[in-house]
Amino acid sequence: MSSIIGHGLSGVISKQCIKTQLPPQKERWLLFISVFLALLPDLDVLVFIALKPAGMLPHRGFSHSLLFITAAAVFLLLVTRTFFAISPRRLFLIYFCPLLSHMALDFLMGAGPRVPFFAPVIHAGFLSPVK
Repeated sequence: MSSIIGHGLSGVISKQCIKTQLPPQKERWLLFISVFLALLPDLDVLVFIALKPAGMLPHRGFSHSLLFITAAAVFLLLVTRTFFAISPRRLFLIYFCPLLSHMALDFLMGAGPRVPFFAPVIHAGFLSPVK
């Protein structure tokens, strides 16, 4: 399930679980943003391929941490809050849940690099014991 399709679907499901009363065009934008956010942590692969920064893990590095996903959700909230005009808490949840779902799916996959939930404070990663 930890694939581009699985992550994209988790973004759709995350958005649909948080109801909003917006015009259809703004609902579509929120849905698009949710799918994008569900895929965002995996952009570390493209950054690694393009730039090859020294010391960077090729996948499941800092972009898969709670600090990163919280910062990304807060940043996007600050950028879009006037456009959507819904409560900041609700908008934060709409942004945070797809990002969190990405980490959860990677963890539950039980394979591949470990997910560093607490990076950069604790660099230990975690994987589900069940594959």
